[in-house]
Amino acid sequence: FMISLVFINMVTITYRQVQYGTEINFGTKQSHVFNILLQGTDYEKAVHEFSKVPGVEKISAVSVLMGTYGDWADDVRTTKDKEAVVVREYFTDENYISNFKLQLAAGENFPANHAQQHEQYAIVNEKFVENFQLGTAAEAIGKTIIVGDSTLLTIHGVVKDFLYKPAEYSLAPMLMRYNPANWSILNLSIASGSTMQTETQLEAAWKKLDPYHPFDGRFYDDEIQAVFSDMKDIIWMDVFIAMLGVTIACLGLLGITIFTIQSKAKEISIRKVIGASPASLMRLLTKSYIQVMMIAILLAIPAAVLLGNTVLQQVSQRIPL
Repeated sequence: FMISLVFINMVTITYRQVQYGTEINFGTKQSHVFNILLQGTDYEKAVHEFSKVPGVEKISAVSVLMGTYGDWADDVRTTKDKEAVVVREYFTDENYISNFKLQLAAGENFPANHAQQHEQYAIVNEKFVENFQLGTAAEAIGKTIIVGDSTLLTIHGVVKDFLYKPAEYSLAPMLMRYNPANWSILNLSIASGSTMQTETQLEAAWKKLDPYHPFDGRFYDDEIQAVFSDMKDIIWMDVFIAMLGVTIACLGLLGITIFTIQSKAKEISIRKVIGASPASLMRLLTKSYIQVMMIAILLAIPAAVLLGNTVLQQVSQRIPL
């Protein structure tokens, strides 16, 4: 019974944490954003075709979806003599910041220049500035960083910190780079009220662009839900096992109750004859195992608190215990 209680508590904590992870505000616009996998299709052609679809208000591009477990990373140094630090990076276009309503703490967005021959600029978050000791956000503008072995980039802007990874990740330095060759996903802002119709038209537009690859697109909210879908399946399996454990525990209690009544049938009859009340008989029959159940509960509470707190400590953005 004690193990069942602890198990139920752990399943409840895990489930509520996963629910919190899917509903958390990442600090960016997520609703009415439709993501389409380019699958090798030319960025310019895709933007031109999709922008003609009614209901599409803005289009941006990114290498990997933020808010999911997927990401890229690279070594970053401020000078050649400094030790490299692994930093998560995303390749975005000049529309990404405005499309997702990110706020600049200092500096500017990427310049609209698709024809640049090599990378020149980088946009970092406030945690990046703090981690690499670049001073204030304003002071970091114009400073150079070395990415990988020899890519020299100038910090062109600093975005305010936001959650770009799932809730269990702590806020860490993040680097946004500009390289069209690495854009693999389009983010389309869809006008509210026309989502279903627009999705159908986007699929039709895709068939004109690329008749060989199937249309691969869904809304950002669905992407976030999909991140936790496997975990939710595991939780529901755990719920089933927990309920099975509780059922077995209750069957055990039922067996004890039946055995107690049968073994004390004569005593109950005698007490009833001499005027014992139903309440006193209930106390007689339940006293022995109610005490044991109370002990189980008293042991389960601190165990559940300890284990639940241990689990939640592994998560950066967590529910209160």
